[in-house]
Amino acid sequence: MVGFIKQIMPKSLLGRSLMIIISPLILLQVIATGIFFESHWDKVTFRLARGLAGDISAIVQLLERFPHEMDFNWIRDHSAETLGLRVTLKPGKIPEHLKKIGENTLERMLVRALNDSLYVPFRIDTGSLNRAIIIEVQLHGKILNIIASRKRVFSSTTYVFIIWMVGSSLILCAVAMVFMRN
Repeated sequence: MVGFIKQIMPKSLLGRSLMIIISPLILLQVIATGIFFESHWDKVTFRLARGLAGDISAIVQLLERFPHEMDFNWIRDHSAETLGLRVTLKPGKIPEHLKKIGENTLERMLVRALNDSLYVPFRIDTGSLNRAIIIEVQLHGKILNIIASRKRVFSSTTYVFIIWMVGSSLILCAVAMVFMRN
């Protein structure tokens, strides 16, 4: 094992110096990214999911309070205009085996937020539409179908953070290499 490590280690002073600089930098990036993903990604996703769940809960409460067709038309139009949610009603019942799905982080956070906000059965579909999430909520003999943009529960700041971190590290490594060669 020691012989293998000696074979792959750089032989020149420049190579060893670069390894001393680059190894901790890579380790720091891995640790920072892991911590960032664990805390920031989960918190932001849950807060965004909670906001969407609150909007859906408000729509459900409005529909329970104002069940007439004219009221639904106003709620549908108002939801599209102010909340960016496409709302439809259809007769039926959500099948028992399709109610709560939580396979990825986005779905788990949304299920958790909806469980906190809604007291009726619901189903989440994040795979059918490319840039949208379908949420079906069971009402009295009807299914409330809500289509929300995926941007409502997805934060792109994570990718921006990673790009800035990797980009700045590459620039700093290039500067360190120039100084080490001189």
